[in-house]
Amino acid sequence: MGSTFEYVVEVTDDARVEALTNILTLKVISKNVRSGGTGLRTETGNRGKGNLGSSAQLALPPIVPVSEKGWEKHGFDESTALKIKHAESADGGDASDVYDFYVNVDNRYLKITQKETKTDPGLLEKQFIYGMVLVGLALLQEQKEQMKHATVGSDDEHYAEESIEKRVTLVTKALAPIFLPMVDAIGGLSMDDEN
Repeated sequence: MGSTFEYVVEVTDDARVEALTNILTLKVISKNVRSGGTGLRTETGNRGKGNLGSSAQLALPPIVPVSEKGWEKHGFDESTALKIKHAESADGGDASDVYDFYVNVDNRYLKITQKETKTDPGLLEKQFIYGMVLVGLALLQEQKEQMKHATVGSDDEHYAEESIEKRVTLVTKALAPIFLPMVDAIGGLSMDDEN
């Protein structure tokens, strides 16, 4: 704590006579302990016209990590990645388009990746959780769009009416074995990589 590190960064170019020099000073400080907020939500976000960009579309849903101990309760197995379930409102009724997201934090492929790489296991778990949730949200959004545009008796109508809960479970189960290696590969790309 309280250590200071100073770095000199020089950028040279054939077109410059002198190097461009910057001095970077880093000071290590103690962890910032934040006090909690008021607990009240404020309404923020886009006030413009249109059907995209509301703050509700950007909010993460309720996420429930499920360990192996909870597999039976939620119908999970070692390869299950994510299940969604319609949320109930406070009065016990249906909460419309609100879902709870149950993520298998003891997924077989997550555990294998945590053992085989040097990446922090906690970071890998967070990548897995939020990645699976984002895939689930994308599938929900896509189904919502399909429902808007489906015509009676069309293949789109059948697709749109198919159980979204089942689709999310199957798609995330299929993605789980490749998800973290894919994130790692994409994160390691640079502009110098060939197509």
